[in-house]
Amino acid sequence: MSRDNPNIIYVASHNGPLQRSETGEWFWMGKERADYMGFTGDPINSDRFYSSGHPHTGGNLGFQISENQGYTLT
Repeated sequence: MSRDNPNIIYVASHNGPLQRSETGEWFWMGKERADYMGFTGDPINSDRFYSSGHPHTGGNLGFQISENQGYTLT
């Protein structure tokens, strides 16, 4: 859930992170379509997200951080 707007929801999925808008529409966040097994928003900074998971090719993404609401993860 967005810290700034409780009507916006973020979800980790097997095909990348999703966002539900205020109107109930779902959108893919960013371009990466990895399997995110963990994905959460920072409780203080609403632009920052933390994630972990693995690409579809196997391996491990490690711990990733986004500073732009999930658009890019590093």
